[in-house]
Amino acid sequence: FTQIHGAFILSQIKSGVLLVDMQAAHERVLFEKYMQALQNQPMASQQKLFPKSITLNAADASLLTDLLADIRALGFDVYDIGGNTFAVNGVPAELNHYNEQHLIDEVLENYKQQTCSTKHQNIARILAQRAAVRTGTKLTADEMNNLVDELFACAENKLSPSGKSCFKIISIDDIYKLIN
Repeated sequence: FTQIHGAFILSQIKSGVLLVDMQAAHERVLFEKYMQALQNQPMASQQKLFPKSITLNAADASLLTDLLADIRALGFDVYDIGGNTFAVNGVPAELNHYNEQHLIDEVLENYKQQTCSTKHQNIARILAQRAAVRTGTKLTADEMNNLVDELFACAENKLSPSGKSCFKIISIDDIYKLIN
């Protein structure tokens, strides 16, 4: 495996080369992981050393209250402490580097704008987009290998949850055509 421009993984395969969009592939992998968590396999939470409290406007506090069971299944350890204020004791490990207030605000804002068919798909898509590896991130050979393996283990591996292609196979014939 080789990483190209911090955005793609390139691998030689029998019929040519496999070109993987790292971010789109990681979004797909995380989306399916989150959907499984929402359906029946809750995820562990990365506990915060010092819990944070966040305060929301009344509409967002109501929406977060409606979504609490679902986001807890995804690894958020969030509790309503009254007065539109919530205690954030933990977040999914992939999102541990985010500011808690900003993360919750972003999830709620994006949730209001999503048009997926189900509430679970909306939440899983938003979190997958936020947690996915970003262009420019340097991956080790093992990380590239794991990402490709996890992508091809997905039920749907061709498209990210936002509709981007996850990979392209370029045949030897197509490579020759490019050169000649």
